[in-house]
Amino acid sequence: MTTIAHLSDLHFGRLDPPVASALLDDLHRKKPDWIVVSGDFTQRAKIREFRDAREFVARFPSRPLMVPGNHDIPAYPLWKRFLRPLHDFSRYLEPDSRPVLESGDVKIVGINTARPAGWYLDWSRGRVSASQLRFIFDEFGERSSGQLRVLVTHHPFLFPPLQETRHLAGGPKDTLETLAACGVDLILAGHFHRAWSDLVATRHPEVPSIVVAQASTSTSNRRKESDPNAYNWITCDLPHLHISSIEWRGEKFVESQSKSYCESSDHWNRVGDGRFTPS
Repeated sequence: MTTIAHLSDLHFGRLDPPVASALLDDLHRKKPDWIVVSGDFTQRAKIREFRDAREFVARFPSRPLMVPGNHDIPAYPLWKRFLRPLHDFSRYLEPDSRPVLESGDVKIVGINTARPAGWYLDWSRGRVSASQLRFIFDEFGERSSGQLRVLVTHHPFLFPPLQETRHLAGGPKDTLETLAACGVDLILAGHFHRAWSDLVATRHPEVPSIVVAQASTSTSNRRKESDPNAYNWITCDLPHLHISSIEWRGEKFVESQSKSYCESSDHWNRVGDGRFTPS
């Protein structure tokens, strides 16, 4: 059995210190096998924010897999945004633009979906490039049993409930079909600051082989009205997968919404909302 703590949208520069301290305590108490952080470590991509984020991450019980978010690209000066968009992220947090973690039953691959600009007004939008898709295919290959294949991005490929006011990663339906062909089982993302997981097939029935999980902001005061600070706790014992949102309740982190999934013949299915207990 493997456990993964999925954090996102730390937003140093808008940090809520009591929440951040409690999160560290919770991670050390639970000692997950892997920790991943799906982007937006900073609020304005300032040097002091990156330094603070680096010091925070250094206090994790293990080194996490990290990918950048759109807030980790500086808005100004423009020369830095266009010529060195991820220089400071690479310097202070993660120099590998395509990090990979692997154990016997889990492989986790991270890619950068943040872009400094595009042919649209909202530069917070994300994309997945053809070269990134080739990299994912090379890492995962065709689907096979025995290993959970996890992709970590900042930008989601599905809208959570009641959220359709921002853009998804570019060409989400076509990209999801390609990711399924690459052998991806689970996609972890952030960006919307909403904790949620579900099957891709609920929106795209032709893609039955992927589960998605999005995390709320884990440590910042940039919370949605009804969404507290939270992180995802993922338990994998193939063919079973359990995803819980661990929410901040003012004094400590507490398990809240949870969903369980089971894979059969390359299809993931929901198996109820109770806690999964491996046999």
